[in-house]
Amino acid sequence: GKPRPDRLAAYFQDGSGRGINVYSTSMIDLPRGADVEIAGSLEEYNGVKELVVSSHTVWGTAPVPDPLDITIEVLRRDPWEYEGTFLSLSGRISSRSDNIGGGSNIDIDDGTGSVTIRIWNSTNILVNESGSVINDELDSLLQSGNMISVKAVGGIYNESPQLLVAYAEDFAPWQEGSEWDAGVSLDIAPYPFVPRAG
Repeated sequence: GKPRPDRLAAYFQDGSGRGINVYSTSMIDLPRGADVEIAGSLEEYNGVKELVVSSHTVWGTAPVPDPLDITIEVLRRDPWEYEGTFLSLSGRISSRSDNIGGGSNIDIDDGTGSVTIRIWNSTNILVNESGSVINDELDSLLQSGNMISVKAVGGIYNESPQLLVAYAEDFAPWQEGSEWDAGVSLDIAPYPFVPRAG
């Protein structure tokens, strides 16, 4: 995902299943799914590891990696393990605040915990840089009480996990019992209403 239009601040993931923030003060046009070789230096900025680009070669395009299905409880236990990694989870929106430091914060709870989804206004998928809602369909979906599924990059802000989204298509309505549901199993005796027979 590319959350900034004025410089490269994107996330790349390789075959290891883990990703990293890639940063450059120059705008490098890399579409989603770009197959890229990047050279640079590994640095840390506000607790976030990033690869600062010194050179890059675009080899073509590749499919976007499948996201790692995860619960919020697992993410909160060790957010650094999933920093920069493409994740998927689902849950109920508990709150939403727009135009907070240049973006929207959507809190989601999956029953194991809660986490903030961050959408920068500069992505122009929900609110533009002027602070106006520009996507009525996504605005309607991302209201408190709605159940959603999201594909997002794991990030860290103030030592806590957050999910970073840069594409509207990475949100979808979700219903309990859908394929993203972790499910529940229950073992019942053969005759639950006749205790002596069970």
